Amino acid sequence: MRLRNGTVATAIIFFTSFLSLSWYTAWQNGKEKLMVYQREFHALKERLRVAEHRTLQRSSELNHILEQFRRAIADTNSSKDALVNFSDETQKLLKDLSNRKPLQVPNIYHHMPHLLNNEGSLHPAVQVGLGRTGDHACDECPSPLGFPPLLIPLLAAVGFDLSGCVHFADVIKINYYHLTVAGEDGFDQTVCSRRNVLFSPLSVTMVMGIPTVKRKVKSYLSETLHSLIDKLSPEEKLDCVIIVYVGETDVDYVHSVVAGLEKEFTTELSSGLLEVISPPTAYYPELANLKETFGDSRERVKWRTKQNLDYSFLMMYAVSKGVYYVQLEDDIVAKPNYFATMKNFALQLSSEDWMILEFSQLGFIGKMFQAPDLNLIVEFIFMFYKEKPIDWLLDHILWVKVCNPEKDAKHCERQKSSLRVRFRPSLFQHVGLHSSLAGKIQKLTDKDFLKPLLHKMHVNPPAEVSTSVKVYQGHTLEKTYLGEDFFWAVTPTTGDYVLFKFDRPVSVEKYV
Repeated sequence: MRLRNGTVATAIIFFTSFLSLSWYTAWQNGKEKLMVYQREFHALKERLRVAEHRTLQRSSELNHILEQFRRAIADTNSSKDALVNFSDETQKLLKDLSNRKPLQVPNIYHHMPHLLNNEGSLHPAVQVGLGRTGDHACDECPSPLGFPPLLIPLLAAVGFDLSGCVHFADVIKINYYHLTVAGEDGFDQTVCSRRNVLFSPLSVTMVMGIPTVKRKVKSYLSETLHSLIDKLSPEEKLDCVIIVYVGETDVDYVHSVVAGLEKEFTTELSSGLLEVISPPTAYYPELANLKETFGDSRERVKWRTKQNLDYSFLMMYAVSKGVYYVQLEDDIVAKPNYFATMKNFALQLSSEDWMILEFSQLGFIGKMFQAPDLNLIVEFIFMFYKEKPIDWLLDHILWVKVCNPEKDAKHCERQKSSLRVRFRPSLFQHVGLHSSLAGKIQKLTDKDFLKPLLHKMHVNPPAEVSTSVKVYQGHTLEKTYLGEDFFWAVTPTTGDYVLFKFDRPVSVEKYV
């Protein structure tokens, strides 16, 4: 009887253990699938925002064409013989179209009416570069290999470039944002290379804008570009665009800048990584009779007003090129791994409703925006470009969006902090001593940039990380793995673990 009871007890214990293990395995698998779905959802959300933004752009362009068509019809109505060759039905349709008077929607011309005086007022006077928007291609293969015929039009419909040369058998993951193929170095290849090709979405991940003007003492542009470009990996160079905006209307000077950059950055210009543009003379309004405000001299008011217009032109040019836009200056240096750090931080916050990510505490340096938000920012700048400098205007946008006039200033600052997220330590340092404002010495430095790091910024293979150790003050293992922070936890006990589950098998030779 004892033996029988012992056997039954053993069976019950075994069954219970098996059931518990099954439940734990199912829970763990469910958790892993949930994390995958969350990443897919965030990627889809970013792509949807860009698609909606593109749709609005196309709608605006179609409305512009329709308005031009109405004007042409109005001109022909003055001539009795203009419509005589059309059928009665067509003539009626054209008259109905010309007689429709939609509501007048405010646009850039309401704030800058001088732009109507010249058709080319919003077209770059000088434009050098390939005009990259993310559509990478390789010359080795003219068409996709081994893809099911039904899959090709579906991928094309959602914006993937099918002119690459990756074989379907090499694809290890497809989601709404990208195709991923296996690489030889432990990392998934998500950009075009000579071995493997990613079918790219419509836009690169990041566009970096650098406005520059003629300085009387010293130009820092070359050093700035070297600092940015030299710290990019080959893959990262295919996933971004650096736009240099020369804010001068002297075409000879602009061409001299272009000539210097062509000598120094030939590869970057020919590959599409670097572009150079300048505005036409007709873009700028009369700046001689601006009202002096906030104790600024007339010269300083003119300088800050033109600066607002320069930022706006650059943003309008960049808006359709990428998912994120980063505003930089022409007198900075960057930290190693700055691109991966910014990209990972932005993707980590993809589910948050942010508007500005700050990678430097100084002025308008290292400010990241989502491309669809640029139109709102540009429109706001155009409304008040004569009134205040750019950093004040940005703060006003945040105030309008989230601050309650019936609450105190502290409440407003807390609300704005949800839209303006600060990354530390700073990734960019201001090094220019001579300001673009003539005669001004500018000894601004970012103190966060010089702070010693308690961790080394790095890039790891894609993986899911977890630990049973209790985390201290938000210094999580996830942030450590992404290279954003150090890991800090309470004293571990027997049985605690730190788990790294790679998306695919990786050969690990060492860890640091």
